[in-house]
Amino acid sequence: MLLKADKMTMAASIELRVPFLDHRIVEYGFGLPAEHKRRGGVGKAPLKELMLRYLPKEILYRPKQGFPVPVAKWFREDLHEQVRSVLLDRRSVDRGYFRPKYLERILDRHRAGAEDLSRRLFSLLVLELWHRRYVD
Repeated sequence: MLLKADKMTMAASIELRVPFLDHRIVEYGFGLPAEHKRRGGVGKAPLKELMLRYLPKEILYRPKQGFPVPVAKWFREDLHEQVRSVLLDRRSVDRGYFRPKYLERILDRHRAGAEDLSRRLFSLLVLELWHRRYVD
């Protein structure tokens, strides 16, 4: 996991720190009874209680947040022509999986901002690239 996290964060120019790798901390955590680790539906209770000395409660008890990737924006702007060229390429069209008019319509609707079709476009793009690599 550390190698993957390191590669992903470096690729995104994000600094990542993994502070709880000391074996003594890990062993202590594994040795705690489950009821001490989770209190009132809150996980990592001992750690959060300790960190209240240093961090505001709003930070410690907020919902998890991911690292959003602006795929919708990329497909609308920077990568639009590349996605279009892959999905409407002769190889893609000749497979007969999807109607070119349908692909053109969703590409145009997404680019115009009429609808966020980035997940659908991403799935179609991955399918096509997978097909090229492993089937063709």
